Amino acid sequence: MADDIGILYHKVNDLSVRVTELESTRPFMQEMIEREIKVSEKLDATLDAVQLSMVQMNAKMDEQSKAIELLQKNSAESNKKLNNRLDDLEEKGKFDFLSYIKTNLPTIILTGVIVGAYVAKHFNLF
Repeated sequence: MADDIGILYHKVNDLSVRVTELESTRPFMQEMIEREIKVSEKLDATLDAVQLSMVQMNAKMDEQSKAIELLQKNSAESNKKLNNRLDDLEEKGKFDFLSYIKTNLPTIILTGVIVGAYVAKHFNLF
């Protein structure tokens, strides 16, 4: 029986040492838990802010995408208009001799008659 009491005394002593260790580390553990809770709360708030920022960034990217598409469309339309104007200028720049004669035939005939009369008078052809 003395052995049983010694064993029990030894076990009680071990438990007492462990309880003392737990009591001595409890404030440290409590402080660590409180810090972890604060960090977790800050992390949660930060993640919420990041999520909100991502949503706003996605909205801005959508707006920019639409603006780029509109810019490309406007650029294509402007290029088409510019090409049409250049084609028109190119057409207007060509000299059509027959068209010129048709529109200015009376002036050409009148000028020819006046020059012919001047030459005939100057050289006494009449």
